[in-house]
Amino acid sequence: MGIIFESKAKFNYDLLNIENDFTVIIVKKDYDKIYQGDSNSSYMLYAESLVSSADDYSFEIYREGKTYPNKNKFIVKATGAWTEDYITKTNIVPNEVSINTYRRSGKNTELYKNNNKISASDIGTDGPVTNNVESYKIRVGDTDPRGVLEADLGEIIVLNKALNEREHTNILSYLSRKWQLTGSVDSDGDNDFDSFDDFPSGLITEFKPFLFNIVFEDEAEKGRVWNTPISVLWVDTTNPREILGFFMFPKNPKPGPSRG
Repeated sequence: MGIIFESKAKFNYDLLNIENDFTVIIVKKDYDKIYQGDSNSSYMLYAESLVSSADDYSFEIYREGKTYPNKNKFIVKATGAWTEDYITKTNIVPNEVSINTYRRSGKNTELYKNNNKISASDIGTDGPVTNNVESYKIRVGDTDPRGVLEADLGEIIVLNKALNEREHTNILSYLSRKWQLTGSVDSDGDNDFDSFDDFPSGLITEFKPFLFNIVFEDEAEKGRVWNTPISVLWVDTTNPREILGFFMFPKNPKPGPSRG
């Protein structure tokens, strides 16, 4: 299951309120670089309404054009030295479905593929990721008309906090079961990499495109994934029942999410 893009989508961020720390989790299936355009292509961009230069955005998750390796890239603009808040890794495997996490905590930026940290940097600047006066938006899909994002995006979760290890593990466990991905980490400690391990690394056996929809499910609410108030943007292509807005997971949750 995934998203077929006909054009980029934008979401108003107001209730998300990303200031410094954040976590983005993307379930995606990439295709080979030869199908890309000449320029970088964004999976997700947190930016002003109109982007004319790098000064107009706060962070970007993207891959390079067809003349470069199959790189997964993550860049954050913080006060003073946004060019240092930059990590990259050649780890895109064509036709593979994977869960990718992009995490910022203080001046640290981290990139995970499934449950494995594959790149990290702590030389960036601890500071606000925005210095604009207008409302920022979350964009999904290309921002450069010369770029062509050849990828199927199944699920995108944007959180206004840096998840700790337990919170991250809970989400990956849920997503790996939901997307029927096989284990790559011996999470149950039995010395076997088998179906009892929660973490993903493999292929979804069947691909069924869905129309692009914004859906906010309550699975995380039921599972008590978070123990502090947190705002979430959750794009889920597996359930096209309704289109909602942002919602907040409360500290002492009651049945069903509080929706804004």
